[in-house]
Amino acid sequence: MAVEKALAALDLPGRDERARRKTLSRVVGVLGEALGWPDAVRYDQGVLVLSPDLRWHLHRPAPAQAELFCEGRYDPWITEWRDEHGPLRWVDWD
Repeated sequence: MAVEKALAALDLPGRDERARRKTLSRVVGVLGEALGWPDAVRYDQGVLVLSPDLRWHLHRPAPAQAELFCEGRYDPWITEWRDEHGPLRWVDWD
């Protein structure tokens, strides 16, 4: 994720972008420590990336609960995933 997108999505404290970037840097460090791997999340040329050295698992709900996947988010890729993995719906072709 681009740092600019992360800054826009997170309500980080700071009076200007430079201060918010410093806060984001601290958050990335704390997140790595919380995950037990300091380099789990890092900056790479202005982008936040997950370490390729770790195996990441996405736990998805069963089809009946697909609407719970990333609950509260309506990004296009999320709604597409919900539509693709959710329960079958009746379509009236008339």
